[in-house]
Amino acid sequence: MTKKRNTKNNNKKNIDVKSVKKDLEWYYLIPLMLIVAVIPLIVFADNIKLDDVEKLYWKGGETNVDFFSYYKSIFFAATVFVSVILLVLLRLSGEFRFKKSKYYIPVGIYLLFVLVSYLMSDYDVVAKRGFVEQFQGVWVMVAYGLVILAALNLVQNESHVKIMTGSYILLGLAVGVIGLGQYLGLDFFKTDFGKYLILPENLHNIGETLNFKFKDREIYATMYNTNFVGSFADIMMCLSIALFVYVRGSKKTVWAAIFFVLMEIIWIGSNSRAGLVGFLLGAVFIAVFYRKRIKRLAMILVAGIIVMTGLNVYSHGDVFSEFLSMSLSRESERLDDKSEENVRIEDLKFEDNSLCIVTENETLMLTLGEEVLSFYDGDGEQLGVTEDNGVLSFVDEAYSEYEIKVDGEKGRLLVSFHDQEITLYITGKNGFKMRSSGGVIGTTEYPDRLEFMDGYERFATSRGYIWSRSIPMLKDTLLIGHGPDTYAMEFPQKDYVGKMNAYKNATIIVDKPHNMFIQIGVNTGVVSMLALVAVFFMYFMDSMKLYWRRDMSTFLDCLGVGCVTGMIAYLGAGMFNDQIISVAPVFYVLVGLGIAINDILKKKALEE
Repeated sequence: MTKKRNTKNNNKKNIDVKSVKKDLEWYYLIPLMLIVAVIPLIVFADNIKLDDVEKLYWKGGETNVDFFSYYKSIFFAATVFVSVILLVLLRLSGEFRFKKSKYYIPVGIYLLFVLVSYLMSDYDVVAKRGFVEQFQGVWVMVAYGLVILAALNLVQNESHVKIMTGSYILLGLAVGVIGLGQYLGLDFFKTDFGKYLILPENLHNIGETLNFKFKDREIYATMYNTNFVGSFADIMMCLSIALFVYVRGSKKTVWAAIFFVLMEIIWIGSNSRAGLVGFLLGAVFIAVFYRKRIKRLAMILVAGIIVMTGLNVYSHGDVFSEFLSMSLSRESERLDDKSEENVRIEDLKFEDNSLCIVTENETLMLTLGEEVLSFYDGDGEQLGVTEDNGVLSFVDEAYSEYEIKVDGEKGRLLVSFHDQEITLYITGKNGFKMRSSGGVIGTTEYPDRLEFMDGYERFATSRGYIWSRSIPMLKDTLLIGHGPDTYAMEFPQKDYVGKMNAYKNATIIVDKPHNMFIQIGVNTGVVSMLALVAVFFMYFMDSMKLYWRRDMSTFLDCLGVGCVTGMIAYLGAGMFNDQIISVAPVFYVLVGLGIAINDILKKKALEE
């Protein structure tokens, strides 16, 4: 009986072995490798023709030269769709079977609402192609979801994980070399060769005058904005620590330490406080997961402090100042500054042929009669005026901060007061109109806002203002968004009072909410945003259960933790940073890779 039973078991094992599909060859990972190691490095100019609606919410002109986003978006979306088509063909040929995964449901919900938001959008061109300098239209947003699924299906074994890790290392080294040069004042993109390398022949004429305006010792790498370098560095810092914890032998330890130091320089050199906050959040979980490898953590901590101190000396104290600036007490002191340059604007009231400028200190009313300008104080008393070369000023000492330049030829007034300047146009029967973004003129808008944020508009580099206007916008996009990348058209750009208190500039364009969750919620709907959050939360909880008791001795253990802490750090920075095409593809591949590593470890545990 026993012998017969064993025979049946052996036959069952033979059947199981035959039914198992062989893992895919490494070259099927090439699309993912390109997305990680190549596409973020693309910097090449194209003169983009603006859509009519974009012109109303941009800096003026018919076109805009883009270097950092347009071609990245095209190649990213194309590469993801090639990868997905490849998987479908492999499935149809019987060479591949999609993994069973709970992540299909939230990703599917996200994709559905992205597509519906696009189809229902009032801004067809922008929703399809993406807004100027961002280019995260519908196909890019769809690709973000699809690349998670592609990565979790394509990465099937430890060899695949090592290949993808190599892609991240190559990207880190390339960005590290470019960024280190920028930090040391040797910006490749400011050399003649660098300029002409990133300019097509039809734009070579702007090569001599081309100049990317960034501060000294500030790294923008290939990513358009230093804040986005901070988000990128958060991911790479976590991965570099994972490699350092794993490696054995003095040579590999030294190389891993060098890679970590290079990523730390990028992290600090980005001067991104969002990046600093993101990694510090990730570091909490790094300490938790690697608590059994305390010696390695201590070594990397000492190395990090040494590098930070050295950079602080090189930057004449800027590094430590940046860290100190994140303190709530420093921020509170800055917001409480009541100097003449920070007088709060309470209102700009446009009525018929008058404008009433209301500040916390005084009120000035401008009225336009029959080609005669008159000025009154808050009590309705007319103010005495003096004129000098077309510049009007007031006799009353309470209005000494005010100057009005009359430009009769263009029918406008340039009004300066309390370190502010507004441009008023005299439009005849329509009275005064004020210049806004894109050369548009209008009167003050009073959008919904979080009133408890009044007075805190300048919080976190004016994020307080943006969030106070953006969060109420979400009530209109609970189900369906306004369309991918359409935030700039929906933001109240004529909120002159808010902009002046936040930026001292009523014409500034607010094209991003500086929060990736608000950004997604406004553009493609709160449901789509929550679906993505569900993906991140499910992956985080799986990782907590999986890695909590592991001793972090294997490559997959360490890289798995590197991926999940990289996600945490990136999302922490995402509370203050936007999602952008220069970094987001690297992040979404990381999420898919991390999920795949978890699946491989669970499968190994079952086999054992």
